[in-house]
Amino acid sequence: MAEIIIEINPTKPHNGIAELLLSPNGEYAVTWSRDGNSICGWQINNQPIKQSVEQSTRKLGEQSENKSYQFELKCLIKVEDKCPLAVSNNKYVAIGTKTWDRHNRDIRLNDILDLANKEKIILKLDLNYFIEHIRFIRFYNGDLYIYTCKYDDKFGYNYFIHKISPKNLYKKIWTISNSISCGKDVVDCYLSEEGKIMFLDRCGSLTQWNLNTLLFEKQYQLYLNLPADSTYFTWHCIFSKNSTLLAVNTNEFIYTYLTDNSILLSKWKFNYILLHLEFISIGGEERLLLIFNDFFEIRNPYDLQYVIYDKISVLFDELLNKDMKPEEFKKLIYDKIYYVSDENLCVQKVSKEQWDKYLQEALKDNSKISGLPVKSVIVEILQKYKDIHKSEIINQPYNGSLVKWEIINSNVVNVFKKNFESNEWEFIDYIELPSSYFDYYDTENRKWAFSNPICSGYKLLHNEDLAMITTYGLFIWSIWNKFQKIRLRYYIYWNNSLPEYTLTKILENLQKNESNLLPAPDFDFIAKNCEMFRLRTKERELFKERTYFKELLEDYIENEDLLTKLYGQELLNFYLKTKKYEIVEKLYNKFFYKTENHNFLEKIRSLEIFTLSFIELTQYPQILREFLSYTSFIHPTFIFENTEFNKFFSEPHLQNHIKYLQPFFISNISEAFFRFFNILTLIPRLFILLVVCIVLFIFCLPYYFLISNKFSSPFELTGYIIEKIILEKIPKFIKKSTYKEFKYIVLIFPLPKFSSYESKYNYWKELIFPIPSIFSKHQFPELYKSWHGEALINFKWNAYGKYYFFAIFIFYFIFMLCFLVVATINELSNNTQNLLLIITIILGSLHLTFEIRQCINSPLSWITDIWNYFDIGAILFPVLTSIDWLQSSTTPIWAITISILLLELKFVTFFRAIEFGGAHWAMIIGVIQNSLSFFVIIGFIMFAFAHSLYVLLRPMSNDLNNLEELNTNMFTNLYTAYLAVYMMLTGDSSSLSDWSSTGNLILIVLIVLFSFFTTIYLMNLFIGLLSNFISESNKKELFLLQRAKILSEIELFYMLPYQRRKNEWFPELIFYRFSLDKLYDIVTKIQDNKWDDTIDKPYLPNLLLKIISKYKVEDKDVLLQKVEEIKIKIHESTNDENKLIEEKLNKLEDKLIQKLEDNKKMIIQELKNFLLKEEG
Repeated sequence: MAEIIIEINPTKPHNGIAELLLSPNGEYAVTWSRDGNSICGWQINNQPIKQSVEQSTRKLGEQSENKSYQFELKCLIKVEDKCPLAVSNNKYVAIGTKTWDRHNRDIRLNDILDLANKEKIILKLDLNYFIEHIRFIRFYNGDLYIYTCKYDDKFGYNYFIHKISPKNLYKKIWTISNSISCGKDVVDCYLSEEGKIMFLDRCGSLTQWNLNTLLFEKQYQLYLNLPADSTYFTWHCIFSKNSTLLAVNTNEFIYTYLTDNSILLSKWKFNYILLHLEFISIGGEERLLLIFNDFFEIRNPYDLQYVIYDKISVLFDELLNKDMKPEEFKKLIYDKIYYVSDENLCVQKVSKEQWDKYLQEALKDNSKISGLPVKSVIVEILQKYKDIHKSEIINQPYNGSLVKWEIINSNVVNVFKKNFESNEWEFIDYIELPSSYFDYYDTENRKWAFSNPICSGYKLLHNEDLAMITTYGLFIWSIWNKFQKIRLRYYIYWNNSLPEYTLTKILENLQKNESNLLPAPDFDFIAKNCEMFRLRTKERELFKERTYFKELLEDYIENEDLLTKLYGQELLNFYLKTKKYEIVEKLYNKFFYKTENHNFLEKIRSLEIFTLSFIELTQYPQILREFLSYTSFIHPTFIFENTEFNKFFSEPHLQNHIKYLQPFFISNISEAFFRFFNILTLIPRLFILLVVCIVLFIFCLPYYFLISNKFSSPFELTGYIIEKIILEKIPKFIKKSTYKEFKYIVLIFPLPKFSSYESKYNYWKELIFPIPSIFSKHQFPELYKSWHGEALINFKWNAYGKYYFFAIFIFYFIFMLCFLVVATINELSNNTQNLLLIITIILGSLHLTFEIRQCINSPLSWITDIWNYFDIGAILFPVLTSIDWLQSSTTPIWAITISILLLELKFVTFFRAIEFGGAHWAMIIGVIQNSLSFFVIIGFIMFAFAHSLYVLLRPMSNDLNNLEELNTNMFTNLYTAYLAVYMMLTGDSSSLSDWSSTGNLILIVLIVLFSFFTTIYLMNLFIGLLSNFISESNKKELFLLQRAKILSEIELFYMLPYQRRKNEWFPELIFYRFSLDKLYDIVTKIQDNKWDDTIDKPYLPNLLLKIISKYKVEDKDVLLQKVEEIKIKIHESTNDENKLIEEKLNKLEDKLIQKLEDNKKMIIQELKNFLLKEEG
């Protein structure tokens, strides 16, 4: 049974609120008092403070702006030293302990409280807090999600998201119902209120996934250097109220992104400790609120450099109603202020008028957010004016806080800007739209048309731009530009002959589009009518005509960076289609002009514009080559890294850097299976360890008696050998002898989404007609000359290509082997032979389906590729031969022969995808493709000589007396004559030996002409051309191009649609390693003007040169250190040798002295003996 929680003094709330948590719908709140060690549950009271009963019936989201509403205290509960961690819509509160700072982050989940029923939930979680740490916790759809980090000695850190939900609603038991494995390269995770999982990896990539389906959605790139130990790396991300913007703050940077296309809007580095980051969404305008210790900043998310700031207390004093008396606790979330007044929790929704007044009067802010309105605003405007003929009163002023638009006669627009010093409106600009019929080109019907421009309505937008509805489209006018003039900012065209129908169609298209952004303008219509649509304006008392469509294009191309980011792809595609080379080059230079910092990483998502236009850009190879050379070194970090690789394998140069994230659900069954599998694999390991210990014990037993003074028992000797030798010294020796250090920098493949596929698709449609990626749609040879292409192919091949290719190879090998066994071995029984032939037919039919799918998907390209005929012949011939063999028990030998030949030749073609022989095979194919026309010409020349010799040398009659001549003369038929000429080309002229050349002048002339023109001239010419092709061709490039084609076929025809959406195989951004030694060689060549490679000279960013200079210094320091170490070793070795010599000399001296003493004694003794003899 659930435990009843203790409620204390439920009529009076606690004091000293330290934290406020809101339920996702904002209807329920929980406050926490650190001093009182208690939490309060609050339910929103729909009755406004000091408001009528009629207004009290509105919900919180529908409340009148600038009115305060009070929460009703529901309960107060003692929680001791715990704090609330999350709250749900149905009044569940997770409580526990939390350590959260720059050096430590850990959460302990203790209980879940049901505040509605005053009960404590029973938690049954299989979590070991010593090895699995909770990093994040949130309620979503009534369930509790926790993000944990688990350490394993074998696999290192692993990250999981656990879903905790009720196991039994009646017994109030909650347990882990599902888990998500996040992978190893995750740095951190965040779960948004919208059900989006945000994963941050080691390369600074922030990926967005759907929580329910685990489908990849978007990727944002951060420019940061993650520490080596990023366990306690702190960061945070939030979405704006309408989810159009994303803000991310790390230890030192804040980033803002557009969520629709993941483009970085702005980046800013802060120097103070950031306490809180929040979007302020008031009146449709998004601002970013940054709260520090004693002050706050309000920044423009489109340009974070623009800032206004003040004291925190002033912010709430200005925005809160004057009759309210808030206490110490106040918090601003989106457009609502939560505060405590008279011991009650209250909320006030801030009005746009009050917000504008505060910005302008208190903070002196005279700017507006430059973003375009969201799609929903324009849909609302168009829906209002759907009946184009039903106009309202439009000749009136449209007043904003900074700008006033004045409409006269429906087509004259005056604009004024407020002067805050004089508090008056100052005239800025004036435009007059044409009021009579004019010509324009209707791109929808492809004809010239007339228009009577009737203005049907105006609408002031949140950033005080003006939306204008006319008979020929929607216009958005703005003065927020560098000219401070009225300029057209956005335009939607519709056919004025059927306005209501066209407008309905536009509304349907807008509502079907899931993007929050407005669709791109019709650049085709705008460009073709640049000179037609004019307006009158007044400058220096003189009237002047302006072409506002032309100005719009100029702003998109040259002036407005935001609009180029939003619609750059459509603009580039339009100018590529119309072959405006100069404007294409302008757009290219705008994105990649050499800036001071050369920070391409900030523009990495903008490169997507060139990716999606890659096929069209192949018409401009010079631009593509320049693009590839200019983006050769896009690096996400400021430092180089070290790793080790096995000497017996190739170094990890141009290899993948990380394993890309691919979260997946872990069921209880699969988890149990993995545990059982680990136990099964553990048993043989323990058995092997036991055997090794026994063998070592037996081996060490005799040695123990020799060195028993050092070890107390044989077991101690065995343990010493295992610990010190087997587990310590041997691995060190193996590592030292087989592993080598590798220094590298991390680079990014410069074409985002180049090999990825659209996340939304129709499964059955794509199974038959797969939609190709840019990579599989087109193989650009120039790409594979650079290391970009090689890194891309290496990643794809190692990720999935080699496994699929090996499976296809085995599949084909079994198919070929079954037929070859039947065709070669005659002693097979009928049953065995029939079984092998049936297998051949089945496997061949499966192979044939893949060829048919390729033909259906792209008939023209399949027909024009001659190798497809070879592939289908190698499949069809054995299949048809096997079918005939089964039916008749015999089959023509020629059919078996051709089948064997085709099967074995196709088997050889599998070597084109592996490095061993792959480069030479690619060269063979390249020679054939480049020499095809030459072979055709030689074939026609040979046919001409064969035909001539056939007419000259054929038998004059078919008489039976000439039967021997008919059998020996190769010129009796035209096809045998052609064979005879081919033999003459190879040097075999025996086919002409039966004719005398002395009396046949024509034969002599033909032989001389053929031997000189074909055998000598053309064959030598062919050898020369072949030699030139081999010397000029890049074998590596041909091999990579060949492998790219194989990978494309695997992706489109051997993978299922969902497999093409796996992020670990098809990431949007690819990170790869580049050897620092090779980079140093490249930099040296470029700086010494000795660049001699086949690709264009790459551009070197300044930051990269700093890395190289640092590497030089470190390399020099390492070398100097090694020299010093060698000197010390030499000195030490010299000292040791001197000591050894000295010891030897001392020993020799002692021996000599001893020898002399012995000799002296012996001489004295001999003298004594001699004297004794003399005396005797």
